[in-house]
Amino acid sequence: MLRELTKLRGSLAPAMPVVMTSLAGHPPQYEETELGAPVYGISQTPQVSLDFQVFEKPDGLTFNWDFLPAVYPDGLIDAMFEEFTGLLEALGEDEVWERHSPPPGDESAAPGTAEERDTGDAWERYWAGIRRTGRGGDVIWDADSGEEFHWLLGQAQRHFRSGLPVIDLGCGNGRYSRELAPHYPSVIGVDVSASAIEHARREAEGVANVDYLAIDMTDAEQAAVLGEGPYNIFVRGVFHVLDGEARSRLAAVADRLLGSEGTLIVHEPDYSSNSFGYLGFVGGKRGRAEDLVGPLEAAGVRHSHRFTRPELAEAFGADAWEVVEDEAIELHAIDPQSDADALRLPGYYAVLRRRR
Repeated sequence: MLRELTKLRGSLAPAMPVVMTSLAGHPPQYEETELGAPVYGISQTPQVSLDFQVFEKPDGLTFNWDFLPAVYPDGLIDAMFEEFTGLLEALGEDEVWERHSPPPGDESAAPGTAEERDTGDAWERYWAGIRRTGRGGDVIWDADSGEEFHWLLGQAQRHFRSGLPVIDLGCGNGRYSRELAPHYPSVIGVDVSASAIEHARREAEGVANVDYLAIDMTDAEQAAVLGEGPYNIFVRGVFHVLDGEARSRLAAVADRLLGSEGTLIVHEPDYSSNSFGYLGFVGGKRGRAEDLVGPLEAAGVRHSHRFTRPELAEAFGADAWEVVEDEAIELHAIDPQSDADALRLPGYYAVLRRRR
């Protein structure tokens, strides 16, 4: 193949100078033979200057680099291999998967926490690329589900004080704000992404009592623009992509805005492990919504973490908060294979009030 590529290109330049060969996950080939256990090996492939191999041994994963010393400056491969080894060892720690590092050579972008990226650039990058919303659109959780709207309005009628305004926290394109608007004096949709707010304002044209603001609600200074309340607050799919500190800050902001009369309704996905949460459940290479999940991953949106009763109790301490009710409840997302139905995903629902 390499010979034919060279003929087509009319050049002897290496067509594949760097090659990776991975046997990870293949049947292990590490048993000793009559000749004994291998102690040294080398690969030499025409036109390949760096050959990276990964394979399994009884004591774990083995990797090595075979390279042509004459091709690379002295010390370069040693330095690269040391950096790679350090990175591979670091990936054994869970918190490293949530840490942002700028692209190689981008010295202007200092490493930041996942939280800083999520509440700033990542969600804005995501929403800036959205062209369509609702069924058949680009936003996986914007299922436009009449059944879920009916459920939400029922819970709001049971628990919200009807005379109070409502905050739709993490509103995205404002789907739920518009559903709530006819039933309350006013609704304010807030989202960390200015592009999401632009979508929401366009889609709310003609709805008189809805307003939208681009606010990071984990930042008390930004949230101060909403005043002191009291408000009812609805949150859908926000806490599961926040870390513990951000959840606590958001709970503190909610505490102030609810006052003594408001109620908080939380509706979150409930995925069985920390990954991309319900997005990984329906997307990635394993699910039915791969094309909808890809832009979230590309934007750097923080991976999902569980948010059910234990996590709720950690963010909303029992001394200050009363859990009125909570239960497992489905959360609806777009089904790319159906124009009439939604994907029904595991979810968690809770109603909270401040203790008086």
